Amino acid sequence: MTTTLAHCRFIVTRPAGQSDTLSSLLQHAGAEAVLAPMISIAPPDHPETLYDAIDRLREYDLVVFVSPTAIATVADQVEQWPEGVPCAVIGPASRDAAIRMGVDTVISPATQHDSEGLLACPEMQSLEGKRVLLVKGNGGRSLLPDTLQARGAVLDIVEAYQRQRPDIDAASLDALLRPAPDAIIVTSSEAVDNLFELAAPAAQTQLRDSYFVASHPRIADAVRRHGAMRVILSGTGDQAIVESLLACFGKPDTPTQSITPPAHSPSPSLQAEEELTQDLSSHSHLPWAIAAVVLACAAAFGMSAWQIDQADALSRQQALKLSNALQLQTQRTDRTEQSLHQAEARLATLETRNEELLSQQTNLRELYGVLSGSHEAALLADAELTLALASQQLQLTGNVSAALSALYRLDERLAGFDAGALLPVRRAVARDIDTLKRIPYVDLVGLSARIDALAAGVDTLPLVVDARPQEDAPKAREANPQGNWLERTWTQIRQSMGAVVEIRRIDRPDPVLLAPEQALYLREHVKLRLLNARLALLQHDQPSFQQDLVAADTMLRRYFDRQSKPVKNTLAGLSQLMQQRPAVELPTLADSLSALKDARKIAQKNDEKGGRK
Repeated sequence: MTTTLAHCRFIVTRPAGQSDTLSSLLQHAGAEAVLAPMISIAPPDHPETLYDAIDRLREYDLVVFVSPTAIATVADQVEQWPEGVPCAVIGPASRDAAIRMGVDTVISPATQHDSEGLLACPEMQSLEGKRVLLVKGNGGRSLLPDTLQARGAVLDIVEAYQRQRPDIDAASLDALLRPAPDAIIVTSSEAVDNLFELAAPAAQTQLRDSYFVASHPRIADAVRRHGAMRVILSGTGDQAIVESLLACFGKPDTPTQSITPPAHSPSPSLQAEEELTQDLSSHSHLPWAIAAVVLACAAAFGMSAWQIDQADALSRQQALKLSNALQLQTQRTDRTEQSLHQAEARLATLETRNEELLSQQTNLRELYGVLSGSHEAALLADAELTLALASQQLQLTGNVSAALSALYRLDERLAGFDAGALLPVRRAVARDIDTLKRIPYVDLVGLSARIDALAAGVDTLPLVVDARPQEDAPKAREANPQGNWLERTWTQIRQSMGAVVEIRRIDRPDPVLLAPEQALYLREHVKLRLLNARLALLQHDQPSFQQDLVAADTMLRRYFDRQSKPVKNTLAGLSQLMQQRPAVELPTLADSLSALKDARKIAQKNDEKGGRK
């Protein structure tokens, strides 16, 4: 006897366009599927990043999709999936979508359809140095990307879509909940949160009294957090959800002809009733007896129908409880068995690897003890000395180039010595090299030379008191040879008087009142300010450097002739120097020194163990 979901009403909360298969299965089983999307899918903020990753699919060793929506978004942009590029998915729907997209090799968990199940697949264990593309939506858990990076994968993450709260008001949602559904199907924790947040207080009370069908234990926990305790845990996939609904809400599908007897074969009860009616009809003097018989029959039929309904309701409740308990127990048993199998497999793998490592360690100890025991210790000691000198040079003189050269030479020496104990040292040295490369370059030697050149030219700069007025054009002052003798005489007299008396306009009297010895002290003071600025530059003292340059610039503008070209050039040079920032925070090489010290301790312990053996 088959079961059906006739007269049952279920609400499906999946995003729009992703419930077609589930709705079709529910309708085929006789149920009414009410679509109430609790998640809205929107394009990503930066689609160009996704398009760029799609153009470079051939460069990746593995592509991981977190949902069917991510696969559908990529499938719209890919004409043909590159051959030889596998992909990893979580659920059966994603696996079918990847196959339809043309992927040859699809990695997916057999039973546990979540991130933990995908990461437990054998193909996802060894990812050292492989380029992996993770296609996901916004937000979500960080378990998958963190684990992939921890296993050595070179990971690129792109957002293919955004999950948003749907545009539906409380009144529309309340209308979807009328009449009350038999169950609400949820396949996302975010959909559960949106459902309770969008519902009005009265609707929230109704939701807490409703049955929920969750496709994952984590989603069931999200339902319980909102106060709804009637949760049915189903399997993953549309078919598994419908099978769970049939087990909990299904009714026997009894054909109509088995209930209605044929017309030519009346039932014994009907025959007895006809005989009784005929017998009573023959006695017309007993009309009240007929009425009593009819009422008794009606009461009997009513009582029988009520008892049948009560028995059906009780049976349904018991079947629902038993089904939920059986499902929970089965899923717990499956998870326990799966975890046990995974633990046994990992333990066997670890034991095998441990035996291999012990064998390799024994061989390496014998080999390195003979060939490179003393050489490794000498190399580490020399490397520590080199790093200490480079660190002192960096902190005392700020010479980043010298420190970088020392680190490059040290890395080349360590690369020539293949030892596992030196790997942390090489990583620390590489990090320090990257840090020093990012420091902005300041040419201290060049800036110091420019300051010295400006100080040397101060003695030749003209003061305001020494400045000469701009002479008129000689040709304009020459007497006109063709003029009369009176004009020529007046021109000669004017030129002679101009050589004796000079008239200039000076807005500030102080520069003119400088005595010769004061002018000497002024020039020396300017040079002293410039030399102090050079000293502050070498000491990376930004405030003193700027203060001395500003003081020198002020004196040049006040006491020297700013119209002369040498003074203009000097002021321009000072302006360029004031824009420099010599005070750059220099890092230390503490990481590399600490890694070297740890490596030396390990080498000493190994030597001691080898000596005892």
